Amino acid sequence: MLRFLLLLFFPISFFSVAHAFEWHRGLYQIDHIDPGVQFAKYGEVASEMPDGDFPLEFSKLAEFSATSSANFFFRASTGILGKWEGPGKISIEAFDHSWLGAGLSDELTRTILYFNKGLLFINAETLNNGSSIIVETPLGKVTALGGIFSIKLEDFKGDTRRNAMIYCYKGSLEYTDQNGVLHALSNGNKMPIILKDDLFKVNTVLMDELETRALDNFNKERVNFIEPDAFPKFENPPLVDLTQSDESLKEDENFKKYYFFPVLKEIKPFNPYKKSYFNSED
Repeated sequence: MLRFLLLLFFPISFFSVAHAFEWHRGLYQIDHIDPGVQFAKYGEVASEMPDGDFPLEFSKLAEFSATSSANFFFRASTGILGKWEGPGKISIEAFDHSWLGAGLSDELTRTILYFNKGLLFINAETLNNGSSIIVETPLGKVTALGGIFSIKLEDFKGDTRRNAMIYCYKGSLEYTDQNGVLHALSNGNKMPIILKDDLFKVNTVLMDELETRALDNFNKERVNFIEPDAFPKFENPPLVDLTQSDESLKEDENFKKYYFFPVLKEIKPFNPYKKSYFNSED
């Protein structure tokens, strides 16, 4: 029903763009996964990944979960290097490519993750101009067009408090809170976020020396992976022919970057005083 209602809000012209601006699902690769991390491809039952040689490549959407501090390392053909550590859940919702014009320089990518608890570290330095990564969390959305950042969502047992911390090691990003307000974060800063009872607080402060070492630690953890700086190779599909589409629609950059319909279970926004539109569990 929700999908049907969403469709009603999109003008006819948006469907013209969606048809012309085709997205093609790429690949993601798991370099390492700890015992205790549950892995479930879309539509399948969750289980621990069987022992095998890494790296392993996948093209299906998937959800990962853990009840402990178990972690896994991944990378995507969209140009993303990442690490997630539990407890909690993370879903890979999109890792898509699209091409405009006749050259590879016109490639755009989008990566969309749903993340509800734990620690997520992302290196998106190699993103092409106009490409993006979006991380949906219970306390809002993080959007980056490149750079390196991490998000820590603390695991609270109570029902009226959530804490988060966003670290920006390189580049810049935007955090959109539950009220739709944008907050900018740049290189070398962190953003504490607190939701308790009727208090919602967002702040920006400098990272200390110990916190900045997280980037070096991430690189050291990856150094023994096979070709640690390479990404899964995605075979380019036939280029999209835009000659028949309206020129003005091709300039709608916001639509190009963020247009998608969710497939996996979405992360439920955490706000004990506001009913969620989604029925998923924390």
